[in-house]
Amino acid sequence: MTEIKFEKLEARRIPTNIAGKFIEVELYYSKGGWNCFTCKQESRGYYVRICPITVERNMVSFIAFSGTKLCIHECSRKSAKAEREAIAAANDEYRDLVSHLVSKIANQNNLEV
Repeated sequence: MTEIKFEKLEARRIPTNIAGKFIEVELYYSKGGWNCFTCKQESRGYYVRICPITVERNMVSFIAFSGTKLCIHECSRKSAKAEREAIAAANDEYRDLVSHLVSKIANQNNLEV
């Protein structure tokens, strides 16, 4: 399994067996609210997004709904303390789950990491 360690809110690209194709893993903050695509209310907090992408020249493309996201730390507002807690959660308690999801998304898209 691929190990990912976050140091800040960022996106990491994991190379695959196909040139120009990557699995992107991003740790980010979302204000939450109503999601028009899923017709569900989403929590405010820090999320990990895992998605296959293609990089050609200077263009990045992806297929909608080909990845997944996971809320790893709910919070009432964005703050430095909440960000540190989310980074710690991504690196500790959710590390194995994120690695598993990277492998799963890669397999669903016929990629090897």
